Amino acid sequence: PTKTKNLFRMGNIHLKNKNKEKAMEYYRDAIKSLFREPYYDNYELLRSVFTTDVFARIKNITSTENNLETAIVLMLNGDIESSEKLLIEERDNNRGNTEETAKLNYLLLLSSRYSKNSELFNKSIMDIYTNIMNNNPLKIGKSKATIVTPSGNFLGRELVLKFGDYNQLIKECRLTKEIIEYISESKDPRFLSPYPIAVMELKPTEENPINGVYFMDYELGETLKQRLLTNPEGSKKNLDDIADFLAFIHANIDTDLIEQSRDHKKEIMSRLNSINIDKILLEKIKIAIDPFVESLKDSEIIYDKDAHSDNWLVTDDNKIVVLDCENRIKNQRERDIANLTDKWNLFTEEGKEYILR
Repeated sequence: PTKTKNLFRMGNIHLKNKNKEKAMEYYRDAIKSLFREPYYDNYELLRSVFTTDVFARIKNITSTENNLETAIVLMLNGDIESSEKLLIEERDNNRGNTEETAKLNYLLLLSSRYSKNSELFNKSIMDIYTNIMNNNPLKIGKSKATIVTPSGNFLGRELVLKFGDYNQLIKECRLTKEIIEYISESKDPRFLSPYPIAVMELKPTEENPINGVYFMDYELGETLKQRLLTNPEGSKKNLDDIADFLAFIHANIDTDLIEQSRDHKKEIMSRLNSINIDKILLEKIKIAIDPFVESLKDSEIIYDKDAHSDNWLVTDDNKIVVLDCENRIKNQRERDIANLTDKWNLFTEEGKEYILR
């Protein structure tokens, strides 16, 4: 809270000196800092961060040319009621502007979480969903979750909608909240997680058979895969942190709560069958992989994070955001590590040794 408060006060100073661009830069950093608090959706935390004397000084200078910016300042000062009123008015006046409406609804989600205004929260959720479906119809596949990011690069964060099976999304949401609690307890500043907002059940249709959508938000960044492709040497510090984060997740998630295990032999044979491989060769491979499958029986069973390099984000200040924590499968530890180091063949042998150390 101290860091957040100092950033916010710097924003106030710049706004008072009519340097609006610099002020908004500090306000965005203040919001990012606030979101890194373990329970940033707690309205009492917001109130405790900003003192009443700061509010008294700022409330006379919050009138900016941009009502969206004014609403952010009001929200950060704890004047949620005025902020929400202004945001609702702006949203109603910008119905034809999809991008602007998405930003306004995003802020209304934040403020309604703080104020525990469930009616406004639910309306904003529905408005975001309806706006996306009306203006940008989706063709959602049956087997792969579809990710939509309607808010773009706003306040350094991204609002994400993930479409998929409703029950699986509920489990993913719960597991993500569990990981957030473990991160909070560890007090490790390197580790971050998306924040679950809501899971909404949908009525499936022939065109869109998916029955659920999961709303979450997280910080902007580039994936580990992107970093490895553009700057492999500069990614070593990130690899250290991701290896630690993966070990942290493996150590903390209770595998008794995960029902399904991987059958490696069945999975390998199924994939080989799908490419019409010669039957005699297939039998030889089946016999040859038996020692490999047998060797894994004594391995430690962990939650299968699906740890490939597209499932980790690196922020601009080198924090690590874990993505896609689906609560589906438990597995041998070696499988998850191999998923990190060997998918897409991005690691050199030296890089793999580096991760394993």
